[in-house]
Amino acid sequence: MDIYPNPAKDFINITGDLEGVNAIKIYDSTGKLVEQLVHPLGNSISTAHLSSGFYAVSFLTDKGVVLKKLLLTH
Repeated sequence: MDIYPNPAKDFINITGDLEGVNAIKIYDSTGKLVEQLVHPLGNSISTAHLSSGFYAVSFLTDKGVVLKKLLLTH
């Protein structure tokens, strides 16, 4: 799994196979869950409603957790 563009503005795209992804969670810099998608269908996530700053994007898969860092700039 990977995300782009990074830094992002209004959306992020996900590369990789989402077949085994059960959920995608986005956490702010304090560790607060700010977005959760259960059984995501598309490869794009809107981030326009989130404030600028650093985030962690967590992919919960059948094989474990993949964590990516994300910077949003609006």
